[in-house]
Amino acid sequence: MATTKFGAINSNSQDVPRVEAAVNPTATDDSGDGYSIGTIWVNTTADTVWFCVDASVGAAVWKDISAGAGGGEANTASNVGVGGVGIFKQKTGVDLEFKNVNAGSSKITVANDAGNNEVDIDADANAIVAASTDSRLSDARTPTAHATSHQAGGSDTIKLDDLAAPDDNTDLNASASAHGLMQKYPGGTSTFLRADGAFAAPSVAATFPQGHIYDLTMSNAADAANDITVAVGECVDDGGTENMVLASAITKQIDAAWAVGTNQGGMNTGAVANDTWYEVHLIKRTDTGVVDVMFTTTANRSTLPTNYTKKRRIGWVRRATATNLAFTQVGSYITLTTPQNDVSATATASATTRTLTAAPSTIARFRASCLGNTAVNAANAIVFSELVETDTAPTTTNGFNSIGSGDFAIQGAGHIELRVNSSSQIRDRAITATGSMAYDISTFGWIDDRGRESGA
Repeated sequence: MATTKFGAINSNSQDVPRVEAAVNPTATDDSGDGYSIGTIWVNTTADTVWFCVDASVGAAVWKDISAGAGGGEANTASNVGVGGVGIFKQKTGVDLEFKNVNAGSSKITVANDAGNNEVDIDADANAIVAASTDSRLSDARTPTAHATSHQAGGSDTIKLDDLAAPDDNTDLNASASAHGLMQKYPGGTSTFLRADGAFAAPSVAATFPQGHIYDLTMSNAADAANDITVAVGECVDDGGTENMVLASAITKQIDAAWAVGTNQGGMNTGAVANDTWYEVHLIKRTDTGVVDVMFTTTANRSTLPTNYTKKRRIGWVRRATATNLAFTQVGSYITLTTPQNDVSATATASATTRTLTAAPSTIARFRASCLGNTAVNAANAIVFSELVETDTAPTTTNGFNSIGSGDFAIQGAGHIELRVNSSSQIRDRAITATGSMAYDISTFGWIDDRGRESGA
């Protein structure tokens, strides 16, 4: 039970209510029991003193104001400022606790200057390397020697492959003004590194000599009447500026309009006609590199399929009646499977133009024979000549003869090669005695340089 007493704090103050009890006050010791703000409560058992700061009913607040009490005064401390580390730690009762200041290394010293009430912090200049204070930083000093140890021939060389991989950029590229490392490959197999540091495709223009052609020989295909197969090979175009390579054999149809690829039509324009010579051309698209084959008349050779810009004649095909003449090709030599009896006539002393089954402007290969049918004992001879030659009458003394025969029923024969003109023609002219001489020409092929010399 609490006993209320009153006593003066000093001679100028009023009496202050004072309570003595064997227990501490609680929140229910309030104004309803007659306590008010300022009442002092003395616990005579615990020897503690309490001070009422709020007497609200049921919520009274008493503060322990005994010496050494944990509550202490209401004031505290804090760290201020934007950066750094604060030295205030906490308040325990009435004790404000602060952190010690400690040196983090031997380079710093912390000392208590009791006389001046100061904490002195100092830095050891001998322990700190600085450009302005350390003699080791001049040209002959230790860091320079250390760098030398990592260079070529040094005691601790650093290799490029021991370093981390560089960034994916151009910082280490060589240039015309600086050494460096090789730049990153662009990939692929069609470019090379130029002296200016750029990757570029090599120029192949006119790599093949002018007029160059290799293989690209022709043959009759399974559909012998209409199809021609061209073997693999290469050539330069007829302008001498573009290489053309046929990597795989290709079969083209002369009786169908041109379409790209093997077993497709090959006629560049118009319909196939009987008794006509057709040029066979290798053609190329320079934008894609595609190489193909087409058939054309000489008059239409400049008409190429869309996007094809390069061409080269690689041979001839003779269209007879609804069929191609069968042949065999070995290099520049073309041999007809069935020789063609182009001339069967009686010789005359006048020059006569004859058309042979030989491709235009090639060297015709033919056999000729003559048979005298007169009983007169006199010269019988015939000369075959190219139309670019001067027309000259043969005689027994000028050597201008190709074949000859004797009297009646004596035959002369020969194997002859002559260049025909663009219309496949040659000339013949005979020397005969009284009577007549019969002769025949059988063409079995031609020789075609396929543009090696003239590009035609």
